[in-house]
Amino acid sequence: MNKIEKKPIEILSTIILTIAIFVVPVIIIPGTNYNYFKMVILYCCGVGLAITFLFATHNLKIHLEDYFLVGFGIMVAVSTIFSVNIEKSIWGEWQRYEGLIAFVTYFLIYFSAKNYFIRYKNFEKVATIVYTGICAFAVLQYFMAKSIELSPLFGKGANGTFGNVNFFGSFVSLILPLFIFQYLQTGNKKYIISSAIGSAALIACVTRSAWVAFACFYFVLFLYVMQKNKKEYRKKFGILSLVIFLTFSFMFITQGKNSVVSNKFDAIGDETERFINYGLVNSIGSGRISIWKWCSRVVIKSPIIGCGVDALSTGLAKYFEEEYSKFVDRNNVYIDKAHNEYLQIGATMGLPALIFYLGFICTIIAKLLKKIETDATIMMLLIVLISYIVQAFFNFSTIGVAPILWFILGMASKQVNEQKEAKEN
Repeated sequence: MNKIEKKPIEILSTIILTIAIFVVPVIIIPGTNYNYFKMVILYCCGVGLAITFLFATHNLKIHLEDYFLVGFGIMVAVSTIFSVNIEKSIWGEWQRYEGLIAFVTYFLIYFSAKNYFIRYKNFEKVATIVYTGICAFAVLQYFMAKSIELSPLFGKGANGTFGNVNFFGSFVSLILPLFIFQYLQTGNKKYIISSAIGSAALIACVTRSAWVAFACFYFVLFLYVMQKNKKEYRKKFGILSLVIFLTFSFMFITQGKNSVVSNKFDAIGDETERFINYGLVNSIGSGRISIWKWCSRVVIKSPIIGCGVDALSTGLAKYFEEEYSKFVDRNNVYIDKAHNEYLQIGATMGLPALIFYLGFICTIIAKLLKKIETDATIMMLLIVLISYIVQAFFNFSTIGVAPILWFILGMASKQVNEQKEAKEN
């Protein structure tokens, strides 16, 4: 009887989650406010999940990581109530839309994925087609003439359907490990094609945080393959490495010395030289060090509740007034994000919120590490999360990518806890 009552909730939750992870990342319109329709659809998904959630809370399974998440959620709410700009903290910064409503939606995506998602027959096929399509579009944007102006679809770099190359870099950091591991596990040729396209997109987006994340997760994957000590794994890993190397080479050769990729590497060299010769730290990482310094001052100013969810720009202007105004005028920089997801949480929601968030993430990863030998899916989820966590140190959450992340977190929690419960029974 319980199973029959639960099924409609599972079906409805699965439909809404499918929209959240496949439609929200894809939908985008030309114009300055390119995130608007992503926000509308995401919020609609949040309302739908909230309604279904009300009818299914008696079936909810709670584990250690969920207590950390509840603590994080409480701090998000408190930070919003005492925000320097309550309206902004509810709805989010203009174009960003990562206020209280967005975070509540993320939490609902996580719990629904963990408790009610049904892994339907063509789920992997749909994911592969949609996400490979986004990556292919980004590669097309990279090769299209710069004179084409239909921002952000064209004329704004390889940003896929996210309107910003850094946002797209965050997306690639989540998706490319999935493609690569699926080929390693199945040997299916469609995943080698997806891996090649994803690798091309990785280079095209010229996002250094995504490049660093790739190096980290690929090294972890290499150790995994070596530890497995299986001939078929090593062969497929060798094929993957060759394909990725050839793809990287193609992206460099076809664009020549004046490509945006070459310019990005030149910029890295220039920043390193200025740091070594003159100690100019603030210029490193497209000015991120300077931004981090300002955001650290916000943490010091309000360490418990922060300045308010997604209200960083208002907090800086309120706390430091004339000093910050001079910085903005002198550098022509408007800081609305910390360009470090963890510092962003600390500055806008407070250090307790950051501790709860890290506790939530670390608990899931610890559980994955304990079960790494029992299921290949767990290894796949682990490298995806490793990749995202690394790039998040130089990037920040965005509504186009976050639904995928929170869905994956829900699936990871479900995978490890179901295995533990099955073993105990």
